[in-house]
Amino acid sequence: MSRLLSTIRQTPFYSSLLEQVPEAERAAAISALEEQLRPYEALLAGLPQSALDGLLRSLNSSSTAVADQPTQRAPRRF
Repeated sequence: MSRLLSTIRQTPFYSSLLEQVPEAERAAAISALEEQLRPYEALLAGLPQSALDGLLRSLNSSSTAVADQPTQRAPRRF
C-alpha cells in the first residue's frame, strides 16, 4: 500500500465514504483509488514522513472543526 493511500485511509472523511460502498466492492474501490494515486507517489517520494503526518493531522482536525460549527447562510445584500 502506498504512503498516500495509507494517509488518506486514516481520515474520517474517507472512512465515511468507504462505509457507503458495499462490502463486496470495497477491495475493488480501494485498488481503484490506489491506481489513481500512483502518479502522485513520485511527488511524495521526496517528502519526509512528518509532512504526511502533518497533512493527516490537518485533515483530521479540519473535519472535526467544520462538523462542530452550525451552518448558517450569509445574509443577502442587495
